[in-house]
Amino acid sequence: MKSLNGRLELQNDLTLNLNYSYPVNLSDLFDNKIVLEIYRQYLIEYFSSKFQNEKKCTLNGFNNLALILGIQRSDIDSIHANVGSTIYTQFLTHALHKGFIDESEMHFLSKVKNTLFIDDLVCLNLIRQAKKDRVKTFVEDILDDQIINPEKIAEMRKMAMLLNVNLQNDISVPIDQRVKLFKMEIDFNIEKELLNNENQNLIEELRFFFGLSKELTKKVLIENITLKCEECLINAIASIRRKENEQSMEELKRILRFGKVLPVKIKSSFISAKEKEQILSAFKSSNESEDSDKYLLKTMLNL
Repeated sequence: MKSLNGRLELQNDLTLNLNYSYPVNLSDLFDNKIVLEIYRQYLIEYFSSKFQNEKKCTLNGFNNLALILGIQRSDIDSIHANVGSTIYTQFLTHALHKGFIDESEMHFLSKVKNTLFIDDLVCLNLIRQAKKDRVKTFVEDILDDQIINPEKIAEMRKMAMLLNVNLQNDISVPIDQRVKLFKMEIDFNIEKELLNNENQNLIEELRFFFGLSKELTKKVLIENITLKCEECLINAIASIRRKENEQSMEELKRILRFGKVLPVKIKSSFISAKEKEQILSAFKSSNESEDSDKYLLKTMLNL
């Protein structure tokens, strides 16, 4: 029989045979709810160890326990379905914390399925839902942080792609949150100089992952890069005023990093044309500046 990950495995030889009975069982001595709970707890205890090394000898105990307790077949099937789903959900939540399910974990899940005779489709749906829940929790944890870590966004994106979870269609992440995550990761990659005018493939990759239209992506990029450049220019001018020329140059370099992705023209009512000329002159006199950077900065300053 094929396991959940497609490998061939022998199904456990666990067929509950209720065609015979013990002279005495507990069905007449205890309330039915108590008897059923005993059986349910036995199942949970059996699967409490991930690899069950110390519990191999208890497989045949299912049949005997069911007869001793005097449980009906319909109740057994109901308990198996309930306990199986609980075990699957709890185990998957733990396993998926690292972002994937390894071979040994799939083997354990297959054993649960085969032992409790859980329907294949039910198991597949449980696995699929667990993957969705893991990514959804990851997204929520990122957005709940006071300071969002862009590296966590990249980690979440890789996990979602590995688990084949779509933020829009599978876990209904709102558009404003997807745009926010998109902008954060774009900014991070620009600052790290992983995005420029010659290497913009990541923009399309992020656009597709976050489910943004081309029109919205263009609008977001223009607005975000313009805002970032305006902030950098204000900081650069403030540094010049404080005679902190080195810090001013760092802010101008940041402007250029964003400008190499999208060369917007910076307009700010807080900065005069004279100050723009002054800061451009300071940049041109810098030994670190290249002719292409000088031209780009002049264009962005609208001079």
